[in-house]
Amino acid sequence: MKALVLLMLAAGGPAPFLDTLSPDANPVTTKAKAHDEALATLKRNIFKVDKSLGESAEPLGFLIHDSGAADITEAAYRFARHEPGVDVVLFGTGDAGHLRANVASLLRPPLPEADRARLATLFGQLTGVGMDSAPMQIK
Repeated sequence: MKALVLLMLAAGGPAPFLDTLSPDANPVTTKAKAHDEALATLKRNIFKVDKSLGESAEPLGFLIHDSGAADITEAAYRFARHEPGVDVVLFGTGDAGHLRANVASLLRPPLPEADRARLATLFGQLTGVGMDSAPMQIK
C-alpha cells in the first residue's frame, strides 16, 4: 500500500489513478498503467534535483535552526500547511504524543522566507509531482 501511495503522489496525486477507474476497468491493467505513468514522471524529474542533496547526510538539514523548524517532520507540516493552494494536510498516528506534536507543528507560523526560497530553488522546477499545478511561491 505504501508503494501505491508513493506512486500516486509521484504521478501528481491520486487523480491520474482515479481517472482510469471505471466499473469495467481491469484492476491489474489500471495499476500497471498508474505504475508506468508514475515511473515516467520519476524518470523525468530525477535529473532535475541538485545532485549535492544525495551526497549530504542531512539534505534538508538547513531547515532545522533556531528560527526554523525543530525537526524535518515539523518542517514538512509547516511547509505543507502554509503553501498556497493547499487546503488540507492529512496525517495519521496511533500515538497521542505524535498527534500533539503534529497539531503543534500545523499551528506554528510558516517556515522562514529564506528556507522557503531555498526549497523553491531546490525543488520548484519539478513537474508532475503536485508542484506544477500550484507553484511554490515566496510570500
